[in-house]
Amino acid sequence: METTLKQHPASVLREEGWSYSMASHQLTMACNVVHQSNRLVHVFGIIQVIQSPPTAKGLLFITLEDETGFLNLVVKPNIYQRHKDLFQTQWGLLISGRVQNQSGSVSIQVQYVHRPEQRKSQFKVFRRRGHPRDLKQFEGYGESISR
Repeated sequence: METTLKQHPASVLREEGWSYSMASHQLTMACNVVHQSNRLVHVFGIIQVIQSPPTAKGLLFITLEDETGFLNLVVKPNIYQRHKDLFQTQWGLLISGRVQNQSGSVSIQVQYVHRPEQRKSQFKVFRRRGHPRDLKQFEGYGESISR
């Protein structure tokens, strides 16, 4: 028997557990980022991959996911150092950045990482514990299915 979510975790947080000062209606969804070339966007998603290849000269590459798709982020070393605690402890991120579209490859150059306001969150656990996909705080949103 497995448990599955009825909604994507990013959607649940935006609708029921939003803990940021920025209103969730100001966000650009992953499926719409491609149309925002060279514009400042605000996106929220669940961390899927964090990479820092030795050949990247200190750049960090992060893939976030919302219910409409994936967001590829590029994080410069100074931004990483300023928001290191958020990158290391949060499993979902709200970021502001400029969209880059180079030969059809779309990414967001991160300019700012927003800090959640813990007092607003209705979920017991907002910080990432263990594996980034450990979503125990959503237990009430799942339904049981069997294979």
